[in-house]
Amino acid sequence: MEIDSIVDAVTKEVMKKLGSKEDASMDPIAKVLVLEKHDSENYKTIERKLNFIGYKVGSIEDKKDIEEYDRIVITSLDNRELVNIAMGIGCDEKEQIVLESLLSGRKVFLIEQGLSYRKYKETSNKVLFKLYEDYEKRLKNFGIFIFKKENFIEGFNGCAPKESKPVSKEEDNNKNKSVLELKNKKLLTESNIKEACEGGYDEINIPKKAIITSLAIDCSKINGIKINKIY
Repeated sequence: MEIDSIVDAVTKEVMKKLGSKEDASMDPIAKVLVLEKHDSENYKTIERKLNFIGYKVGSIEDKKDIEEYDRIVITSLDNRELVNIAMGIGCDEKEQIVLESLLSGRKVFLIEQGLSYRKYKETSNKVLFKLYEDYEKRLKNFGIFIFKKENFIEGFNGCAPKESKPVSKEEDNNKNKSVLELKNKKLLTESNIKEACEGGYDEINIPKKAIITSLAIDCSKINGIKINKIY
């Protein structure tokens, strides 16, 4: 009985120490502030994808203290906001958050398609369009990371495009598309869905005879990735 008590006590002490070490080694969950309202489609899409890769996400309505957040995501900038931020002027909450984040050394990310002036490229006066381009360059000089929507998650994870990783010919052909072509894939797994999500893809095309695991199906539903059997 005494031996059993000793073994039990030692076991509890070992488990206690292991537990404390595990808690100490765990990284805190990084928090990301998305400058959108929580009910917008832009917010929901980014929240879903960032949650999936381990980030806690808040909307502009949730913001109480900028110190709570590690990174800031801008989904859209109209022309006034672009100019004001480039000039260091914060006229509204959104502009003030961006400037305060830059001043405090936080990483700020902007989705390229959210720049309003760009949709006028074909019709705008060239001098005026160049003016807005210069303001965009100033944001980059401030340290704002600008990524295309389809490459956003990849860029967000590394804060720079991944160039060292070799890609297959079919992946390279779709680098700037939202559809990942996997013409020779025989088995689609959960890891394939995660890779597609991290690469910013919205759809995956696979052969008609390809097998899809149940985990892959669940993962695709959670992340809003459509699987098409077309070959």
